[in-house]
Amino acid sequence: DALAAASELVLEVESAANAVVDASSPTAVGTVGSLDVSPNATNVVPGRVDLGIDIRDVEYRSMETVVTAVRDELARLEADRGVETAFERPFDLHPTPMSDRLREAAHRAGTAAGLETLDLHSGAAHDTMHVAGVTDASLLFAPSRDGVAHNPREWTDWDDCADATRVLAGAMAELKIGDPGLLSTDVGPVIDADALQILRDHTVRMEKEARLIAAAELSEAAAHGTFFAPRAYELKSLDQLHKEIFGPVLHVI
Repeated sequence: DALAAASELVLEVESAANAVVDASSPTAVGTVGSLDVSPNATNVVPGRVDLGIDIRDVEYRSMETVVTAVRDELARLEADRGVETAFERPFDLHPTPMSDRLREAAHRAGTAAGLETLDLHSGAAHDTMHVAGVTDASLLFAPSRDGVAHNPREWTDWDDCADATRVLAGAMAELKIGDPGLLSTDVGPVIDADALQILRDHTVRMEKEARLIAAAELSEAAAHGTFFAPRAYELKSLDQLHKEIFGPVLHVI
């Protein structure tokens, strides 16, 4: 019975993840969220089960601990139940640390705004993981009621949205714009003069149609060339964007 064997594996994933939480890493999770049972008929003993396992943590070593437990359990099931098993790993992603420097800038902005801030890991994958592969990156979270996220019950109070925007504005003010060859630089030039003009034209329109939330300042080193100061605007509607804007401009609705 392939499903009975798979059920034991599901429980082992839960047990292994909980053991890691108790022993070393409270942020570890292991989930079996999908099973494809064949032939999936009420009166037929299941002959095959494909199941998906999701293992996440901020420490890769603890993720590997759960993976090892899964492999060991598969070997045991083959011996005890006489089933055949196969293990595939289409995704093997290491946790991605955020920039200490940018996180500290956000903390300073929160303190300046009179807000309490804390460091928080994200169990979900974000585009920031890829950005962090080529430059410094960080994530800014606004609190959700009861901590519920990625769920229809997710709710963030408008006051918290406003507070998060104040922190964002303060952190933006610390961005260093200049020579991308310097490790201290956060934002380099845009690709050419045409791209810069598009951003300048967009800025003129946004100054009339949107509300400026924050704008970084160009240093003397960035006074010449195709540098553009990052800025954030509040929009009333997505319809205000007529095309995609390639550059350091954030639009908040």
